[in-house]
Amino acid sequence: MIRTVQRRFSTSVNLLTSPLQVFQYPGARVLTLNNTQESNPLSKDIVDSIVSRLDSYQNNAVVDVVLINSDSTNKFSKGVDPKVSKNYAADIEAINGFNKYIATYSKPSLVVYEGGVEDSGYSTFSSAKFRLGTENTTFSIKGLLNGHIPLGGGLVNQLTSIRKDGPALAKFLPLTGWELKAEEMYGYGLLTHVVQTQPHHILFQTLSDTQPESYKSKAYQTPPIQIESLRVYLDMMHIGCDELDDFLDHELWSKVLLVPPNSEDTKYSTIQETTAENVASLNVSDFRTQMIQCFNVPTFEECKKRLEKSAANVNYPQRIWAQHCLQQVNKIDPELGKQWFAFIEQNQKQKLEQAFVLETEFVKSSENKN
Repeated sequence: MIRTVQRRFSTSVNLLTSPLQVFQYPGARVLTLNNTQESNPLSKDIVDSIVSRLDSYQNNAVVDVVLINSDSTNKFSKGVDPKVSKNYAADIEAINGFNKYIATYSKPSLVVYEGGVEDSGYSTFSSAKFRLGTENTTFSIKGLLNGHIPLGGGLVNQLTSIRKDGPALAKFLPLTGWELKAEEMYGYGLLTHVVQTQPHHILFQTLSDTQPESYKSKAYQTPPIQIESLRVYLDMMHIGCDELDDFLDHELWSKVLLVPPNSEDTKYSTIQETTAENVASLNVSDFRTQMIQCFNVPTFEECKKRLEKSAANVNYPQRIWAQHCLQQVNKIDPELGKQWFAFIEQNQKQKLEQAFVLETEFVKSSENKN
């Protein structure tokens, strides 16, 4: 019989002067973005602080897993913001380096995107082994609407590489600022799991006397954990990457999930209730065909023409959707829109490593012009 030992999680043991908090749990460390600014912007200094911590855990036998989250349930991060960045090129280069670093990190890494995540706030951490969202998670790209090309973490490359609708999404999301819900992010492969949430820090319950082999045997005939309504409930005292995979695929874990592993994309529709006020709260799948027709085009000008035609001619509620999108697109500087389409064309067939190079070159080129 497997004997379980419940341990209380610790309070914070190290509050850094930089906008990063470190919490210790048995077998785990939680790194919490804690920027005093509401949007939790990222910078080279913050990334360097995270890397420094992760480096210190590499050969630390008492740390089995590392989790990154935010102190806010409303906003995870907007990534690098050129309006507040002190050295934009250095910040972009730093988060690109971190994306590569976390992809090969020796211990299981998890990131919990809770609340709104924007632009490179997603792509910076997208190489973590597990990318979790909650019912509060949304993903949007607001850079174009804020007057700049959204960069960092190979963002364009990651969007165009989405297994379904990637090229259309890479234009639709930034041109409209549309917010994807967690279930949609999961359907597009941007998240690995969608879990329940609660307002406290991640809770870890560990097994003190269990060997890794126990996690692979007899499908947990004696369940080692009591599932509760937790945002994330992981049992990982002695678990390595392979065993953690097995655990997350197990039926007990699925009880915590809002979207079961390997489920089909969420297909519910509220299209019959569409109004100008609520259209932006609907799912992309409700207007998928129209999105592809209007946004999977080679130029910014052609995109606007198709939206104008749809806004005038198609039936309700598709007309409401097109009018909403056109209103957003009209807020974008046409020259910036043209740059975005050209940048997508340059990036979409590149490998991620080359996408990092193109992002850095674009930033330096833009700075030279300015």
